[in-house]
Amino acid sequence: MLKKFKSLFIIEEEVHDKSAEKDIKQSVNTTGNSIVKSQTSTPVRSTISNQSGEVNEKFLNILFEALEKNNLEGFDYLEFKKSLQSLSKMPMDEVTRFKSAFAMASSMNVSKNQIIDSADFYLQILKQEEQKFNDVLAKQKSTKVHAQEEQVKQLENTVKLKAEQIKKLTSEIEQIQKEIKITNEKIAEQTAKVSKTKNDFSMSYNMVVKQIETDVANMKKHLS
Repeated sequence: MLKKFKSLFIIEEEVHDKSAEKDIKQSVNTTGNSIVKSQTSTPVRSTISNQSGEVNEKFLNILFEALEKNNLEGFDYLEFKKSLQSLSKMPMDEVTRFKSAFAMASSMNVSKNQIIDSADFYLQILKQEEQKFNDVLAKQKSTKVHAQEEQVKQLENTVKLKAEQIKKLTSEIEQIQKEIKITNEKIAEQTAKVSKTKNDFSMSYNMVVKQIETDVANMKKHLS
């Protein structure tokens, strides 16, 4: 039954026809409650929010099931649509086709306004499915997307905190490096002083020792 219902809107051999697919996209909004559930099983190809959509058979089935479930009694827009489809196989222009289909409706005491009103009714059914879809989508966004957005904020705060810690540590390292430089300069200065002191002592020691050794040598020489 659903297949026959779908045939009023979609011709099977046109599934791969790009122009027909474009017309379907313009006439059908992707809606419904379980639509979102069917999407979650498909891997996400992109995170770009403005990526274009495509006609999805599962979504169409949900929309058509909603229309079928709420199909009005008697001759209405859907029967008018079926008449148009039947007449499309005949060699006639669009105006003639619509007038011929309406002639059939008139023979059943159905007015143009009644057909239009029934079409508006079905549009409202589709609108309800769209609202269901939007509600579920909003809930998923709240529980999943918003949670991840909060996670991103926490990570950003962590990065900021770590950056501040790095800045602080960098400042401390620079200060320590300055202290190391100053200490090394002091070490070099003290080393130079110690070295000079040692050299001064050695020169003084050698001078005194040499004099004593010279005196001892002279005493041995001259006082025999």
